[in-house]
Amino acid sequence: MPWPTYSERFLHHTAKGPWYYTVPAKHRAVVTSCLIVTSGGVAGWCVVAIGAIYICYADFLPNPGVYDREYRNHLYEMRAVAYQGEQISSAASIDGIHLTVSGYLLEDNTERTGPPAGAATLPSQPDIPLPEDPGELPA
Repeated sequence: MPWPTYSERFLHHTAKGPWYYTVPAKHRAVVTSCLIVTSGGVAGWCVVAIGAIYICYADFLPNPGVYDREYRNHLYEMRAVAYQGEQISSAASIDGIHLTVSGYLLEDNTERTGPPAGAATLPSQPDIPLPEDPGELPA
């Protein structure tokens, strides 16, 4: 008998560019952590998203010569759900940003592809435009 819930590493890489994990049919993913690390010295950014929605973003500024753990390491803990067919994705602006996205993969025989009908909420500030570039995210 298979286990209905699995601990899973969805993304794990150090290379620039986009990376994707697609949630398989009859499963649901819960992202619980994103660890983003750089050895420092070079400016860059890394973003993780479910579909078109960012769930975490890390910005690395050029290192002024001080190796500070807080500067080089970003750990985000969360509970972000991705339904079957949705993509968990990441993009980094430079090589050498280490990324690990982990969580749980659950069997889901409901075959839902999103939240229950009527669960949508309106944005709290609908007049504020979304950023077009990850580097334009508000602080």
